[in-house]
Amino acid sequence: MNLIAKYFIEKSKKYSKIKLFLYLYIIIFWSFLWSSINTLPEEINNFGDSFLRSINALRIIIPVTLSVITFIFIIINFFYLKNVKKYEFKKIFQNIYFLFLIYFILQIVGIYKNKFNLYNFDSLFLIYLGVGAISVFLIIKNFQLEKMLKNLFYLTISIIIAVTIYITFVSFKLTGLKEFTYIYGINWAEAKFLHQEIPRITGLSRLWAIISLFIIMFFYYCSKNNFAKYLSYLLIIFLGLFIWAAQSRGTLLCYFLSIIFITLLNRKISAIRKICFLFIFIILPVLIYQTYIYYSSSSIYSSSSKIISDKNYLDTFAKSRIINNKTTSGRIELWSEVLNKYEKKRFFGYGPQADRNLIGRELERKYSNNVSNAYLYAFACGGYLTIIIFIMINIQIIISLYKAIFIKGLFLNKHNIETKFCATLLFYFLMRSFIENSYALFSIDFLLVIISISIVKKFVNKKI
Repeated sequence: MNLIAKYFIEKSKKYSKIKLFLYLYIIIFWSFLWSSINTLPEEINNFGDSFLRSINALRIIIPVTLSVITFIFIIINFFYLKNVKKYEFKKIFQNIYFLFLIYFILQIVGIYKNKFNLYNFDSLFLIYLGVGAISVFLIIKNFQLEKMLKNLFYLTISIIIAVTIYITFVSFKLTGLKEFTYIYGINWAEAKFLHQEIPRITGLSRLWAIISLFIIMFFYYCSKNNFAKYLSYLLIIFLGLFIWAAQSRGTLLCYFLSIIFITLLNRKISAIRKICFLFIFIILPVLIYQTYIYYSSSSIYSSSSKIISDKNYLDTFAKSRIINNKTTSGRIELWSEVLNKYEKKRFFGYGPQADRNLIGRELERKYSNNVSNAYLYAFACGGYLTIIIFIMINIQIIISLYKAIFIKGLFLNKHNIETKFCATLLFYFLMRSFIENSYALFSIDFLLVIISISIVKKFVNKKI
């Protein structure tokens, strides 16, 4: 009997060591995946030129290498350590991680006959990183490490806050609101982050929105004293000013709807307080910023007349991009271009980042080189089967949200702030996917969606 007990004790110790190793490995790997954002394959050629350029090269070399190693480990674990014969393969289409793997792998199939791209690292590095990120959560699932999801979530939030603060300071140090106007379209030409271009204002405004939504969630469910509440108020309004100043219609739409989403679902506050909070978080920052523009404009304001003219004040709204710009920022043209150029007989698409090649030079110079729609991106890269898989992924996300909110009552208590925030992020990116490529490729959006769905699914599957 003692021998049996000793055997199981030794086995549990060995298993604990494996779990500890995997825990540390996942934390390190996840950090490297985040560090790979904004890197380009050609930066590998600059290794050794300088310290910073070598760092940039390692930012892509290390995560890609770890992605390949991790995926190979997943394959070995599945085929040799599991009983494949007993596995029900229909479960693949019920597992969002496997769906994402199929989604990425199918994009490789069409690349062999793609007249635009070659089968090389430049074309495939985002696939490697995407597969690596999915492999992280397959390890967590297979080795029952779901408890570390919370730590991984707060590590992610810390990275986003730190990087956003730094990029914001670097950006406005060289430009700022010099003309007391909106900051959409400001050229960050001189601003660099690790010898790389600063993200466009649309991307930066998305980060401000994510942080603001997290603070709103903290305000609703975690702020227990007046100081925390007032500080949250100020931070939300402050970030709201920048988000409105950025004038990114996509960010504002997703941000405002997400605030309404989490406010209406909060059943702990009365209807009147909900209206007050919606006014403070959505309307107040807009009014403050527009008043700032009004008084800062020398052509409107004079020291002899301090009374705000209704007509002139409303003119500041009329001149804003949100009101004044009646276009779709070229999205209709970009969508039509990709659909018209796509060869309808091509079953497997054109391979990763196909939209960059399908969009003509004229439209690229005028608008952008990405199609700005996750579904069209999936179709262009992987063809008919891939768009079906991508739709299935989104259906899985919607079902998980429905179960978490309406069946498990996610927003009925003050606990699980990370799960509530992850549900909000999924809602945010589901909307964003219609106007941006978003999580259809490896990106900030993708990393946030994959960790968010993991945390929400954990909550849904938890037995009460």
